[in-house]
Amino acid sequence: MKHIIVLLLSILPFASFGQARLDARLRALEHRPAQTARRAQKSIYDANNTLNVIIETENSSKVVESIKADGFASFKIDTRTATAHIPASYLKTLKNVDGVRFIHSSRKNRLLTNNVRNATNVNLLHNGTDLETPFTGKGVIVGIIDEGFEYRHISFLDAEGNSRVRALWYRHGPDSIPTTEIPTGGDDYDAGSHGTHVAGIAAGSKVGALPYYGMAPESEIIMLPSDLENADLLEEISYVKQFAETEGKPWVVNMSFGTLIGPHDGKDVFSQTVDRMMGEGGLIVAAAGNENKEMLHASHTFTSPNDTVNLLVRKNYDEIYLDIWGQDADSCRHLSLRPYFYSGSTKTYLTETQTEEVLFEDIEPGNKKENYYFHLDKDFLGSNRYFGVEICGDAGTTFHAWTETDCGIFHSPDASFLSGDDNYLTCDGGANIPRAIAVGSYNTKNSLTNINGNTLSYGSNYPMGAMSSFSSKGPYLGDGLKPTVAAPGALVVSAYSKYTPGFSKTGSSIVTSFTRNNETYYFGFKGGTSMACPVVTGIMALWLQAFPQMTPEQAIEIIEATSTKDAYTTTEQSGYGKIDAYEGLKMALQMAEATGIASLQSGLSPVTLLKRQDNWKILFNNALDRAEIMVCDPCGRIIKRHVVINPSRGEETLINLNDVQAGTYIISITTPERIISRKFIKK
Repeated sequence: MKHIIVLLLSILPFASFGQARLDARLRALEHRPAQTARRAQKSIYDANNTLNVIIETENSSKVVESIKADGFASFKIDTRTATAHIPASYLKTLKNVDGVRFIHSSRKNRLLTNNVRNATNVNLLHNGTDLETPFTGKGVIVGIIDEGFEYRHISFLDAEGNSRVRALWYRHGPDSIPTTEIPTGGDDYDAGSHGTHVAGIAAGSKVGALPYYGMAPESEIIMLPSDLENADLLEEISYVKQFAETEGKPWVVNMSFGTLIGPHDGKDVFSQTVDRMMGEGGLIVAAAGNENKEMLHASHTFTSPNDTVNLLVRKNYDEIYLDIWGQDADSCRHLSLRPYFYSGSTKTYLTETQTEEVLFEDIEPGNKKENYYFHLDKDFLGSNRYFGVEICGDAGTTFHAWTETDCGIFHSPDASFLSGDDNYLTCDGGANIPRAIAVGSYNTKNSLTNINGNTLSYGSNYPMGAMSSFSSKGPYLGDGLKPTVAAPGALVVSAYSKYTPGFSKTGSSIVTSFTRNNETYYFGFKGGTSMACPVVTGIMALWLQAFPQMTPEQAIEIIEATSTKDAYTTTEQSGYGKIDAYEGLKMALQMAEATGIASLQSGLSPVTLLKRQDNWKILFNNALDRAEIMVCDPCGRIIKRHVVINPSRGEETLINLNDVQAGTYIISITTPERIISRKFIKK
């Protein structure tokens, strides 16, 4: 098929013999005019004017050694992938390094910004009035990649005031290194306390009588303040993995960020590399996205050879991003594009020179699909508000297109333009990693009172139990279900950083404060799948404590089998349903038993007790020879007696109390290790 837009031969995605290929944005830096190169630099250089790249290699160790020998920072991610932080002038040299196959530019992601505990049954996994258990995430590494941390917030200290943060890696430059000496203060990202809030939800400590502690309050934290560039993210996840494996501990990384720019099939080099890092005792949890009801996706299947459709994007603010992906995975081009500005009913087509400035055209090596990425900045747009593309395709060819949040929305002034929709909006850069657990949000709170005594009510926006109005929908173009599961993410109260720019201790989002040793710490509310994500991250830490060798596949199997469904859950928005931490723990214990994993530490309680008025559930944390359960009145008379022979790990015994009269009773569980007695008042 003849292309309407023909790019210069020098920038076509084919490398010279013996040289590595560059992606379209990197080729622009090499071959396009200075004006075009400047535009490309704006989107792929970091704050230090450094080019961050992901390198596909035949031998990553040798490639990293070569780059370091030339004086630049480089990291081995695995045998097939490396990263580097270089000036553009080094690209020509890097292309010719032995073993380098393909060099990708790094994309930047964006952040995706109590009743949470009750709704997920995670309160059933911590000591409390309803249940007692040893599962608190102890011995599990929880990595939080984010922005806006208060490093020594009281939520990250133990009862003696010692930091629970095992390591900190503040990515403020390519030469920064991790430290185990945790300073006071915080990072300088203007992220509205996002990282502090997220870390508090996943792993915050119990603080006095405050209910705002995390899902895994005794887990070990690694904080990674990050620019959220894909190359940096690979290095940060690799660091958490290596740290945990060195200590022989399971790990889980929280990714409350993402982007709509990408193939949405999990086959890009970033997603595939992260997926390879996961495995036994290593999990990734990511936010699905907050774009529900936003018209940020469009698609079309061509039915005849001369079929032509129009996409029109309306500018929100200063820039427009438009990412178009053909779906024929054959390394061929089946689409031709003709871009234009649109005003009234008039199309003003871009010249070839103008098109070269804003279009980055490629065949993605991971999925072999054609990709057309437009980036129009405010200088290029000028007074133009609408940008359109005529697309012609081969019969049977399908394409999907996305804009980015705040960088354009699909607009259909009449029937000649494709309509946008809110499908296929789970995020790349996190949720769409093939085996990552992608988390949507549902509502468990719709009002609260802030530190000023003002009651904030959002009842009509956050119906109790409903999926949150912002929570992005699937489906996903890869294999598997995205989102995977839903967790509470609306009006979640957690730790708040006083070091965030513009912080006010009487701000409307601050709920309470706590002072210890003349230092005041704050707690406030936020909402988004960014908040639902660490709920699941913390729950994964609890399950990993019970089953340290749990794989991503097993975690998803548990989620599928134990999550709850109701009138609000749908596959496209909540995946397998709403996560249930207690039922999932039970299945994790059973899996650990079936696979021959060693028993939990001997000092831990042998049982988990779920105490309710009509029954008590007794969950065996380890296999035992025998357990005797008795219900006695205050005089010692036995009301009920039950003996369990050889209970296995994860086995549950139900003690029915419906036929017990109102009064006070003692329930005791006698095991070879100990006797556990608890008072129970039947109402």
